[in-house]
Amino acid sequence: MLENGEGCEKNESEAAFWYEEAAKRGNIDAFNNLGAMFKEGRGVVQDYKKAFILFSKAANANNAKAQFNLGALYDMGLGCEEDKEKAIEYCIKAAYQGYEMAKGIIKRMQSDGQIVF
Repeated sequence: MLENGEGCEKNESEAAFWYEEAAKRGNIDAFNNLGAMFKEGRGVVQDYKKAFILFSKAANANNAKAQFNLGALYDMGLGCEEDKEKAIEYCIKAAYQGYEMAKGIIKRMQSDGQIVF
């Protein structure tokens, strides 16, 4: 609620604090949400490597949003070496769980000729 100002004054840095606290306690969604804040530099200093680490933790726990986010980082080489195969791998995992945005990356890569199914 702090991240979006729902029912309170918007405060992204405080939201990041609470996401970090939740992540420390093993909340997988919090890893993904904090990763998004680091990727976008909202409430924290932008840090693609931290975003990569946080997305990886959540993606490996089968969080579809994090799988998509990790695939996007691999696709663009942000916080990691660019790796189209890993981008596809994680986007496919997210797409199989019904995450529609992952399908968009796969379609773009197909139309760019980067992958062929």
